Amino acid sequence: RGIMTGVVGGLCEHARQRWQLVRISASVFSFNRASARVLEKNGFRCEGLLHKAVRKDDGFLDALLYARVW
Repeated sequence: RGIMTGVVGGLCEHARQRWQLVRISASVFSFNRASARVLEKNGFRCEGLLHKAVRKDDGFLDALLYARVW
């Protein structure tokens, strides 16, 4: 439905204007394609894979690092 895409876009624009940011970064679990797509639709680009970046339950999960630069 595009709700999160709009929320992320609005938040990024507000933060950029409010604090004169030139870069915003975010990470998502490597298997979470929907969240990655929300970032991509808002101009974020994947910068790399973070191996075993997040501890969850009894194991470690990989994450993708995304960034948007103006």
